[in-house]
Amino acid sequence: MIAPFPLYVDEISDDKIKATVSNRDTVFYNLKTMSLDMPIPYRRNLFNRINGIFIIPIGKFICMLIKDNDNSGMIILDLIGKKELAEKMAEKLNQAELRNEFMRVYEEIVSHPESHRRFKLVVGNAGKF
Repeated sequence: MIAPFPLYVDEISDDKIKATVSNRDTVFYNLKTMSLDMPIPYRRNLFNRINGIFIIPIGKFICMLIKDNDNSGMIILDLIGKKELAEKMAEKLNQAELRNEFMRVYEEIVSHPESHRRFKLVVGNAGKF
């Protein structure tokens, strides 16, 4: 597989800021693909969530993994050049720890422009693998 690596999503918002994934198989596929470039500290703590949410930097995206009972989902955000919007989104998170993690991940993404072209969003299911 050659970069940019595909991340499959159900839909992308009209403004191209938010993409969502609700299919469990596609979430798993995306996690495997993301692991190709996931910073090592995040790999170790992949399943340490705050209120069922785990936030990681993936290329130019903020990825929020969401686990609620047996349901898994993913929200992928492209907030490059949109710090004010990132701050507003962080404010909506219900815990200070989540808000701080969201902004820390945002700052990490902004400070590593060399990784911004590693992934691309593709609408559709990853299928069985």
